[in-house]
Formats: sequence, structure tokens, C-alpha cells
Amino acid sequence: MIVLKGEYQQWHKKLKTMEIHTKDRLRDLFADSIKPIIDQEKLRLRKDSQGGFAKRKFKNGDLWLLNYFVDFRGWRNKSHIGDFGHGVRIDTVEKIFFMFSNPLFDFPSEDSSTIGASWGNGAQDDKLPGITTIEDLEIALNKFSQMFNNQFMPFIKHFHSIENLDAHYNGDYQIIIPIIVHHGGFYNNDDFNNGVINAVKLMRSLIIAKMANNPNYDDIVKVYTHRVSKIDYKTFQTKWVVLLHYLDTQELPEWQRPW
Repeated sequence: MIVLKGEYQQWHKKLKTMEIHTKDRLRDLFADSIKPIIDQEKLRLRKDSQGGFAKRKFKNGDLWLLNYFVDFRGWRNKSHIGDFGHGVRIDTVEKIFFMFSNPLFDFPSEDSSTIGASWGNGAQDDKLPGITTIEDLEIALNKFSQMFNNQFMPFIKHFHSIENLDAHYNGDYQIIIPIIVHHGGFYNNDDFNNGVINAVKLMRSLIIAKMANNPNYDDIVKVYTHRVSKIDYKTFQTKWVVLLHYLDTQELPEWQRPW
């Protein structure tokens, strides 16, 4: 059958304006469309009931992570793909951290990230454009491609480095480290649980400082030990002392990444 140019244009226009009526359809279309984009970085994509996630696992156990949610409220209000999370897990850091943070809190070893960030979390104007039709999806995909290449992957690649992680977590150790700023300080916090959670995070920072051979390591130990000493929690104080001993006396696993 011969398709005339005018008829083809009308068919293509009709296809692009076809409405997407179900969450499953939107999830599948988006996942199928972004797969070639993420394949370039050797990430493997999986769809789930909430949206999807992609990851790349390295031989040494390190992970690159990206996940997103499908927010479907029906075509009349337009649906969204948004609330992206992205980050990196340095396996050696997390294995040491897990040894000493458990059983203070139940940190899942496989799912914990060494560092992560989010995009579009809760803000409608900071999500991909609303999606009702195939044409809307194409616009959203273009924006996703820009975010993936200009924001997500640069962040992940930058922090797949023990030196860059050390600069982030311990660069301002004399004042306060960035992650504590973000989640609230523990030394002037009356909430016991928040205080212990933030103190436990300093364990990861200290491990990173040691692995990066931070020249200020001894001073960092003094500063962080002084901060966590204000937590009246015997189990944690014992764990902290044991961690310090381990970092000073045990041979740390190899951290370099042959990737």
C-alpha cells in the first residue's frame, strides 16, 4: 500500500497526540524511551510498580544508582515523571560503615548510598513537563536527556572518587560537614534520635578521610570525637572507640577502582 505524504503527516500527527490513559502505559513508554540514553553509561534499567530504577554494578561492588517515580493522576490533569534520586555507593566504605553502625540503626547494606542527591522532589515546577500525549512524552524525554547528561551522570562520576568524597564530607571538618548541615546538627539538637543518627553519619565521614589519606586525619578524629562525645548513648560511644581502633590498626581493604 502506498502512503501519500499528506496522509502520512496526518497519521503521524494523530499518533503524537494520542492520549496516555494508564500509569502502566506511561511507565512502559518512558522506560522504553530512556533505555538507549542510559545504555550509553552501561546502566541497566528495571521497571517497578512505582516507576523504575537503573544501576551499574562494578566488579569491586561499587554501584551507580538512578531511580524515578511515575506520578499518574489521569490524563485530564496530566501525569508526571519525577522525583529522581541519583547517587553512588562505594562498596568498601559501606562495608566498613555497616560493621560499626549496626546495630545502632538498621542501615540496609545493599541499598545504602555513600552519597546521593534528588531532583524534582515534591515541586511540580521542578519535574519533567506534564504528560498527556505521546508528543508531551517526547518533550519530557528531551529534558530527561539533558538532565541525565548534564546533572545526573556528572554528579555520579564526580563522587565515584574517594578524594572527591573526602573533600565533600571532610573539607569543612573544623566547622561542620555538608551532610550534617543538610540534615540538622546533632550537637545542639535536643532530639535524641536525630542526634544519634547524625553522629553515626560521622562514622562514614571518618572512614572516607582514612581511605583518602587525608593529611588532616588526626585533627579530624579529634574534632569528630569531641562532637560525638556529647551523645549520651553508651552503645554508640563503644562503637566509636572500636571504629577508631580499627582504622588505626587494621589494614583497610583496597579502595582503588579499576573501572
